[in-house]
Amino acid sequence: MERALLSVREAANYLGISSRLLWQLTCPRGPIPCVRLGTGNPKYSRVLYSIEALDAWIREQLKGQAKGGAGSE
Repeated sequence: MERALLSVREAANYLGISSRLLWQLTCPRGPIPCVRLGTGNPKYSRVLYSIEALDAWIREQLKGQAKGGAGSE
C-alpha cells in the first residue's frame, strides 16, 4: 500500500528541493498545502504533505511556466 502523506524530508526529496525551501513554500507562508497533526504545541505536532497536493502544485508551476516561458523569448 502506497502512503498518502510524506514527511518534510520525504516531500522535499520528492520535489527535489531542500527542507528549508519547502518550509518557506509551505502554507501559510507559501502556496504548498500541508496537513498538521497533533497538538497546538509544535514540539508535539507533525507536518505532513499529501502526494496529490504536491503533484497539483507541480502542475500549477508547469502551467505558469508555459504561460510566460515559451512565448516571451
